[in-house]
Amino acid sequence: MLILILLVCSYAQDDEHKDDKVVLDEDIMKEWQQHMDDFTPDDLIAFTIPKGGVETLEEFVDKPTKVRGAFFLSVYSKQKVDFSVLSPEGDLLVSRASKKESLFSINVTTRGDYKFIFSNKNGNDDIQITFALDVHNSTQDHLQHHDLDPVTQKVIQIQEKLQESYFETKFSFQRKESGFEQLSQTHTKLLSFTIVETLVILGVSIWQVYYIKNILDNRRVI
Repeated sequence: MLILILLVCSYAQDDEHKDDKVVLDEDIMKEWQQHMDDFTPDDLIAFTIPKGGVETLEEFVDKPTKVRGAFFLSVYSKQKVDFSVLSPEGDLLVSRASKKESLFSINVTTRGDYKFIFSNKNGNDDIQITFALDVHNSTQDHLQHHDLDPVTQKVIQIQEKLQESYFETKFSFQRKESGFEQLSQTHTKLLSFTIVETLVILGVSIWQVYYIKNILDNRRVI
């Protein structure tokens, strides 16, 4: 009975999360189309933040440019993370509260170290995050489009497509891998509940047998 109740509650929560995820996916797709065209990250990393912890990543930018990035948690995780980007002066450039995944695109004008902060202070468990970052090189793109011969431009386009394909494959793999890990944890918890329920049922059954045996013995004595 306990397992049945847990499964019903889990399915109900999954339906709610599915509805939220549909809306979230639509918003992410719109934002991606607007700001993340030809997104090819320089860095793609996965890391774990313990419950109550904060992780800060830094990127040095030496000239005005565009910085774009994306992060996501496991598709099976119900946890969320707070994310922010700070300028070298400490000004808040980007703020995302309680997100499972998000994108950002900012034009930076100040030379220095930019901080990307992930906070799990409000979480109930450890979380695994995959983070991709692209520091746009506007000077290099200008040369590619205006100063290079057609053959070189074609080679560069092929290289960009290969990099984009590599990124998408790795991004997808990271997403699935983190999802499988979360699913494994869920199965472990469900197995624990099953074992506990089995032990409880076994204990109650033994007690019932012992209780009935005592009643029958007392009747024989009478």
